Amino acid sequence: MATEIHPINTGERVISYIFLFLLLFSAGAAIFSARRSRNDGSSFALKDKIGLVKIYGMISVVSPGSGNVFGLRGSDRWVEQLSSLRKEKVKALVIRINSPGGTIGACQEIVEEIAKYRADGIPVVASLGDVAASGGYYIASACDVIYLNPGTITGSIGVIMGSSNWEELLKKIGIKPDIVKSGKYKDMGAYYREMTEDERILLQGVIDGAYGQFLEAVSKGRNIPMEKLRGMAQGQVFTGDQAIKNGLADRTGNINAAIEEAKELAKIKGPARIIESGTTLERFFGIVPEVPQSSMFPLDTFLKKLIL
Repeated sequence: MATEIHPINTGERVISYIFLFLLLFSAGAAIFSARRSRNDGSSFALKDKIGLVKIYGMISVVSPGSGNVFGLRGSDRWVEQLSSLRKEKVKALVIRINSPGGTIGACQEIVEEIAKYRADGIPVVASLGDVAASGGYYIASACDVIYLNPGTITGSIGVIMGSSNWEELLKKIGIKPDIVKSGKYKDMGAYYREMTEDERILLQGVIDGAYGQFLEAVSKGRNIPMEKLRGMAQGQVFTGDQAIKNGLADRTGNINAAIEEAKELAKIKGPARIIESGTTLERFFGIVPEVPQSSMFPLDTFLKKLIL
C-alpha cells in the first residue's frame, strides 16, 4: 500500500510562525519589564531613578574588530554606559563589579567617569560579587561606599608586567630570529631573547610609576594613609570581612543592600526606578556580552599593557 504524503498547508505554516513569534515576544517583553522594574516594584512613571552598571570579566580596551551585534565591548562599553546614565539624570549610581582585574588605562577611564558623578554630587555605591580584585578594586575604591559579601575576594593591589623567554627552545628547534630595529629598546621583552638588565630597570620604573598611581587612587578614595596602605598593597588578597577590618570596604550586603544605600544617600523616599544601561537587545534578553579572555603572555607580541 502506497504511503500518502500530505503537504503542510502554507497558510497553517504562516499562522504557526506568527503564533511562535508572538509567544517569544510576549515572554521577552515580560522579562524586559521585570528587569527594568527590578526589585522596587517601580514603574516607568517613577520620577526618581538609580543607575546600574555591571562590570564583569577582564577590564580592558577591546579592538573594534572584536565587537558583535551588541555594539561596544570591553571598557569602552562601560564608559559609554556611565556617560549615558548621567544623561538620564539618575539620582544615584550602583556599580556591580565581578572582575579579577585588567589594564590600568581601561580602569582609569572608568574611574574618570565615576568621578564626574561624584563631582555632580551624585552618590556612587559599589557592589562586589565573587571577585573584585586588582583593577576591579581600583574601580571600587573610586566609589563613595563599597558593599561586598563576607567571602568576596578583593584587594590584590599591585601591578605586573611579563613576557616569556623562548630563546633556548628556538635554538633547539633551529629557529634564529632576524630582527631589524630603530633602537635598542624597540624589541624589549621579545620572546626570542633574554631581557637585558637595562631593560629590566626601565620596565621596573614603569611598574613603580603605575603602582604609585594605584596607591594614590586608593589612598584618596578610601581615605587611608599611604604608610598604612603600602602594607596592604603588596599584591595580597582579602576576604570581604578582612577588607572591612582593614578599611578597604564598608559593609557586607548584596546588590539589593547596595541599591538601598544608594537610595538613602540620594535622599530618595519610596520606590525608585532602576535604570540598567546597555543596548536594547541586551536589556530585552538580559544578555551580558563577555570580554574576550586573551592570554596574558601571547607569543606574537610582548605584553605592553600594565596588568592590575
